[in-house]
Amino acid sequence: MTLEQQGREAAGEGTHAAEALERTWYVSAEEARPVAWRVFLLGLLCPGLGWARAGRPAVGWTANLLLVSLWLLFGFLWSAVKFLPIAALAWMTVAWALTVAMSAGDAAHALRTRAPFRAARFSWPQAVAMASLTWFLPLAGLVVWAQHGLFTVATVEQTAMFPTLLPGDRVLIDRTPEARRALVPGMVVALRPVEAGGGPRFARVIAVAGQRVSLADGELYVDERLHEQGPVSQPYSDMFVAATGSDPAAVEARFESNGVMVYAVAGPPMPPAHPLVDIELTDGQVFVLHDNRSDPRDSRSLGPIPEDEVLGMPLYVLGTGSHYGEALSAYRRGRRIQPPRYVERGGSARAPGGG
Repeated sequence: MTLEQQGREAAGEGTHAAEALERTWYVSAEEARPVAWRVFLLGLLCPGLGWARAGRPAVGWTANLLLVSLWLLFGFLWSAVKFLPIAALAWMTVAWALTVAMSAGDAAHALRTRAPFRAARFSWPQAVAMASLTWFLPLAGLVVWAQHGLFTVATVEQTAMFPTLLPGDRVLIDRTPEARRALVPGMVVALRPVEAGGGPRFARVIAVAGQRVSLADGELYVDERLHEQGPVSQPYSDMFVAATGSDPAAVEARFESNGVMVYAVAGPPMPPAHPLVDIELTDGQVFVLHDNRSDPRDSRSLGPIPEDEVLGMPLYVLGTGSHYGEALSAYRRGRRIQPPRYVERGGSARAPGGG
């Protein structure tokens, strides 16, 4: 056999080997066209899977990592500046869903129009590895992190914080470390449940470490400053009825001010003969009361609570029980829970927005 014949035979073997490799690793556009709808559905489940099924696994890895990174960035921004109210959070979720749908659609479209180039043959083991490592496991980690370190949603189970919170209210709780540490008198906090598996408790911070709390003749004092109270008059009486479904006179509702914040409380005043007379809080202690003063299961009976008991700060009412009716539910949906600062330190109590 001549050298020329040997060269032609070697070239033929090389061509056959290349064709065999192509049959193993690549698929033609014609072979792939019938599965375009599968590409779209896989892309909705996991964007990277759609691209992998379309023959572009490298794009799939990149798409998954990019989307997960965007949500991680969102989490850090929330933790740092708390700039997202309910509407913005909803828009972020919609944008996420649209991005996933667009990625799935782009993968399906690329499958239909990529005749000039070849695509890698789909491999289920590689696809499962990609989906697990770059999508499902990171998302599960983000959910756990969000639930324990960013925010969580809880349902109010008791009437202890009436009229601020109603039983059945679903509230968004800020659980960042900053929210648990920056405790300010007047703010509402979520506390650890008493029983395992139960929902969080809610109460209002009255005093923090270094302050002195006194009860005298049924009046509440913090650092010898009286928590002034005033009636719920018009137009706030109508607002109270719209927000709670209750007549303020019937539930003994009134406004209370700590000199910085104004909030509504209900129930009979604290009895003059209450056992708690005078107490000074030490480091790591918080004195809390329920807005519904007829429920004494707060620092009046339990004493100051450790700061470690604070889970976070509830921010918004996301929704409420359907048994309240659509009008009340619509009025409460999206309401802020924390009281704004309506009075300056040293001023007197007045109703929100009053002159």
